[in-house]
Amino acid sequence: MLARLWRGECGLAVSWWGFGVTVSLAYGALLIAVPPPVSGMLSLAFLPYDVVWMVGTWRAAQSYAGLGVWPLAVCVFIVLNWIGWLPVALWSLWLIGSG
Repeated sequence: MLARLWRGECGLAVSWWGFGVTVSLAYGALLIAVPPPVSGMLSLAFLPYDVVWMVGTWRAAQSYAGLGVWPLAVCVFIVLNWIGWLPVALWSLWLIGSG
């Protein structure tokens, strides 16, 4: 299933809502439930999945045939998400080092 996501074959709605929003909410709940050093390690461990999700969702947006605003909105969010990963990675490394 992750291979289909990577290739953008799941469609924009499934990629965004199923693999993006749903997984992120579950992952966020997990981060809240664990101590900070563990959450730092989990944040870094989540990065490969997030890369697969972002690439696959970007590809799904490129082949989306519906209303043109949705692919644009998704691609803008993905670019902002990439930018947002730098502070998350630094914070995660700090948490791991301080624990």
